[in-house]
Amino acid sequence: MQGWVYLAVVLELYSRRIVGWSMDEHMETSLIKRALNMAIILRNPEEGVLHHSSQGSQYASKAYRKLLADNGMICSLSRKGDCWDNAPTERYFSSLKREWVTGNIYPTKESVVDDVNEVVN
Repeated sequence: MQGWVYLAVVLELYSRRIVGWSMDEHMETSLIKRALNMAIILRNPEEGVLHHSSQGSQYASKAYRKLLADNGMICSLSRKGDCWDNAPTERYFSSLKREWVTGNIYPTKESVVDDVNEVVN
């Protein structure tokens, strides 16, 4: 095992599609900023779009909130410790784990990335 790989996604509620995603060996703000930038490029959201996330430090960071504001998006954070506030994304990750990656043995981080690429694309 080579270590952890983290996945950040931007889920569009209307279509229930992943419209932005990023993977890396760390769970820092840059990871989620890349996912959001992908979503912005793909969807070109109108001013005032609501962006909802957990209260993770990455999502509450100044850099991430600035990226949202610079693109006319409104930041909405879940209540502390309430997974139900972000249920669609929690459901996505639950399905991903149960139906796709659980039980798979990945010899390299690249093999994980390749496999998850198939799911999110």
